[in-house]
Amino acid sequence: MFPGFEATFACRWPSKATKCFVVDDIALETESRNLDPNKRAFAVVDRYLSEIERIQQGDERVDVIVCVISDLVYVRCRPLSRLAPNEGIGQRPTPRMRREREAGQRDLWNSFDPRIYQLSVDFRRQIKARCMRFEIPIQIVRESTLRIGEPVGTMDRDLTALSGRAWNLAVALYYKAGGKPWRLKTAREGVCYIGLAYRRKDTTSTSPIAACAAQMFLDSGDGIVFMGKYGPWYSHRDNAFHLDKQSARELLEGTLKTYYDLEGHPLKEITAVRTLKGWSPVSI
Repeated sequence: MFPGFEATFACRWPSKATKCFVVDDIALETESRNLDPNKRAFAVVDRYLSEIERIQQGDERVDVIVCVISDLVYVRCRPLSRLAPNEGIGQRPTPRMRREREAGQRDLWNSFDPRIYQLSVDFRRQIKARCMRFEIPIQIVRESTLRIGEPVGTMDRDLTALSGRAWNLAVALYYKAGGKPWRLKTAREGVCYIGLAYRRKDTTSTSPIAACAAQMFLDSGDGIVFMGKYGPWYSHRDNAFHLDKQSARELLEGTLKTYYDLEGHPLKEITAVRTLKGWSPVSI
């Protein structure tokens, strides 16, 4: 059961939003039909950004912004989204056109901004990246997730229990508004837990190039992410990731310095965890 936001986190849930703006549904539906996935995602994200900018310019303090998106946006603005020819508008770019536009080449009439081809075609990833300039956390929620009654319409889907959805949204909003919903039970003062994670851009490729990231967990409940370098960390021979000596040293030096800056004293102990195939750490 979900006992309620105030009972769970011992703080008041506002009776209403500070501000509420509605995105133009008709314009959103039209722009989400563009056969060019880059133009489609860019235009749809622009619709939301224009309203977020209005919120950011106001005098009221805003801790977190909730973006409710229609299921139409969810279906049409993802990396594998495909529109039927009779559903879409505009021109679907050929592979050659896409390569040229990603390289910054305009067409004869300069009818598009080449920068849109440097952005993800995934609505969620693009809006989070472009919202960083506002310095206000956002929470994206599909409109159908807020459904309370039975499914309505052909695009609706099965949902987890209402209490489960309430827990998920409450924890996310509490954290993004500056709260700390959990902390490591076994964390000790002066001890830092480092989670190492690796990710390959293309798991079907023979390339050893992978990204490395680390997350530092403190006894206070704070978590800090360090973005490491891209490099040849993956080995096909043993199906494992390994940093070279210099990169590992730089990552650890950055961790030690950050902890000292935050806590005012050096670490007593470091426990490292890593993962071999994804972002979720496993103990070693």
